[in-house]
This record gives sequence, C-alpha cells and structure tokens, in this order.
Amino acid sequence: MDNNALYVTNILLSASLVLMAFIFKKYVPKKRNFIYGYRTRRSMKSEDAWLLANRYSSDLMFKQSIGIGVIHLAVLLLWNGVYALWVLSGLWVVMPFVLLFRTERLLKKKFDNLS
Repeated sequence: MDNNALYVTNILLSASLVLMAFIFKKYVPKKRNFIYGYRTRRSMKSEDAWLLANRYSSDLMFKQSIGIGVIHLAVLLLWNGVYALWVLSGLWVVMPFVLLFRTERLLKKKFDNLS
C-alpha cells in the first residue's frame, strides 16, 4: 500500500470517527433503549446512570477520535509501511476498550450501589 492510500484511509477513518462521536455527543439518548447509546449492564440500571454514561462516553469518544486523528497523521509522517499499519491498527483496537474501561469505572464510582 502506498503512502497516499494510507493518508486517505487515515483521513477517512478519522473523519468518520469524529463525525460519529459528534452525532453521539449532539444526540445523546434521553431514555434507556436497546438500540442506540452506551448500553452495558451497569449503564442500563437507572436513568441517571444511563444519562451519565452516554454523556461521558460521547465526550470521551469525541476527544479520543480527535487525538487518534492527530496521532495517525504523526505516525504516517514519521514511519512508512508495515510499522505504521501496526501502530494505527493497535490504536483502533485499543480505543473502544479505553472508552469502555473509563466509562464503567466512572459508573462504578458514582453508582457503586447498583453493581
């Protein structure tokens, strides 16, 4: 894969992630549902937990998506080839787990009686 394809892929992935994060941030679901929003056992236990989890996770997702976009551009400028692909793939895999871990940790701290 040549560098131009990596740059285009990076820009498209980063832009789509920022757009998705913006949509989640702008249109936070107001009521618990099984279709849209941050849905885990802990976040679904109460309306307060649901609202906190969705607000927090959408803010964090927006910040992460911007940060990963910047990191992607830096990695692509510094490295070529397979190393860049490994680093970028690793970021895409780790990001959702960081989001999940931090949101669940906040919910546990705020609503520890719901566990």
